[in-house]
Amino acid sequence: MRLRTGEVKTEAIIFFIFIGLNLLSLDLIANGFWTTYNKAFATFSHVRREKLHDPSPLFLTVQNKLTGEFDSGYVIEAKEKEAQLYLPHASKEKKFLLTDNETYKVVDFKHTDVELKSQRIVFEEISLDSLNRLLDAVILELTVFSNLQFYHYKEGVKKVASNVSMELVTSPKITALEDGKEELKNKLQLIHEKLKEERNNEAESRLEFKSLKRELATLEGNFDGLSDYQKGKAIKEINQLEKEVEGFEVYQADTLKLKMDEQVVLEKLGIEGVFSGVVIQIFI
Repeated sequence: MRLRTGEVKTEAIIFFIFIGLNLLSLDLIANGFWTTYNKAFATFSHVRREKLHDPSPLFLTVQNKLTGEFDSGYVIEAKEKEAQLYLPHASKEKKFLLTDNETYKVVDFKHTDVELKSQRIVFEEISLDSLNRLLDAVILELTVFSNLQFYHYKEGVKKVASNVSMELVTSPKITALEDGKEELKNKLQLIHEKLKEERNNEAESRLEFKSLKRELATLEGNFDGLSDYQKGKAIKEINQLEKEVEGFEVYQADTLKLKMDEQVVLEKLGIEGVFSGVVIQIFI
């Protein structure tokens, strides 16, 4: 469209339209095209696009649809219908919050100059006390394994494991099994009872063998003083005893394997638990 020179009315109308458009675009100019566009369509899908578009820290404010409460935090991960937030100033139990479009409404989001820092720490064969001092932090990822079983807590339930992986936790607690060595102690007691039983069986077997030999020797020693009738009866008893003595096998206690098992258990009882793994901490 061409304007004729001197058409003051038309020029004034166009001038005011131009001024109006500029005023309407102030927010767009101040906050950037994509941010203003996304605020106009405040959804988790747009939060995801904004995070992909700009990797700098993204601060998101949401409102609980049921309670009306507001929560704000830094977006760690964003998906089409949800976002995982890090709330640095919240209580220890609420450092992470998973928000989704069924429960929360996106209120606002913006990039900030706050620097989110993370630290990856690899640890090898440290004590339980050292491990818990290391884990007294806000943690993105954690992997722990040990030479002994230990307790850890998952969703408030105490679990037993020798290795565990966790994500998005705050000051997770690893504790030693109160009865961690009870099983070994019980096993050692069973070994001692078995050793005692084996030795008793051998002792009883040797006593039985000696008793047979003693009985045979007594009959043979008294044989000449017996009457003919008694001698006939004694001969049968002597023959029977000789067969029993000859065929008697003294029980040999099987203690070698038991003693080896005992040594293994005793060594395990003297072992202290050590922990290795990797942890990634997050902080401002």
